[in-house]
Amino acid sequence: MNEKKMFEAFNRLFSNENISKLKDKAIYKIGNSYMLFEQYEIVAVPAGYKVMKLHTDTVNIFSSLQYAVTWAVLNKRNLIYEENRVRDLDIELASLDVIIKSAENVKKKQKLDFLRYNRLAE
Repeated sequence: MNEKKMFEAFNRLFSNENISKLKDKAIYKIGNSYMLFEQYEIVAVPAGYKVMKLHTDTVNIFSSLQYAVTWAVLNKRNLIYEENRVRDLDIELASLDVIIKSAENVKKKQKLDFLRYNRLAE
């Protein structure tokens, strides 16, 4: 294949029409944010990752990028029960992390009392 044919093949592959078809199926990073399916934007915030559904007022904050992407994919597929479950599980896991960290801090300073020991054991 000569250079001219290869250049034409690349131009056809990366034409505006093909790129616009892929945008609603793609996940890509722009600066510090992620764009998903041209419908969702994920931005890192101090509390975790904020997912914004574009052209609506839907905003959720998740503790990790994996949970945020999972929620966006489930929302795109209109799996309402599963997306709500992911959001609820993220909240529960984040609260458990706080409890574990506080129990570990107390454990370093002093002996655990009965209630904190049970919480940590759970």
